[in-house]
Amino acid sequence: MKIISPLFLSIALLGSLLSVSPMGAQLSVARKSSPYKDLTVDSSTFKTFRDLQIAAESKAASYIKQAFSSNVSQIFLRVLGDRNGSISPILTISVSNAQWRSQPKIQTWAKYYPISNVLLGFVAPAPPAIAPPTAKATTPATPASPTNPVKIESSTVPRVSLPEVQNLPGFRDD
Repeated sequence: MKIISPLFLSIALLGSLLSVSPMGAQLSVARKSSPYKDLTVDSSTFKTFRDLQIAAESKAASYIKQAFSSNVSQIFLRVLGDRNGSISPILTISVSNAQWRSQPKIQTWAKYYPISNVLLGFVAPAPPAIAPPTAKATTPATPASPTNPVKIESSTVPRVSLPEVQNLPGFRDD
């Protein structure tokens, strides 16, 4: 005869109650009709970023119409561009059913991300601004040669005698 622990029995009983309870059913329905959605558009099929934005707007409008017809009251939507695994947001929308019925235009509710133009490869990034070097007005130096030796004035070079150097802490004579 097998002995079932009271803890196992209570967990099993609780799990079976949750799976048939109306509250458990409502939670699963809420997840199915979640107002948060990500849509992806393959950006490699478009020649310009504007064409990609138009396709993203069209895809968003279709989704919003479908979602609001299925009794959703609020939508949070991101439309992402995908180019060979590089993903970047094209637009985001947060709109309620009432707002959409009063003004059903994507452009009214969308927030656009123009940097995606660069991130998805439609435009090359601008090179960093580097200030040109400032020109210094100097006279050209005459190079040293055997016929034109460089003269060093003795006042600029300090003279140190050998006994003074030998007394310095870092002096080595090996």
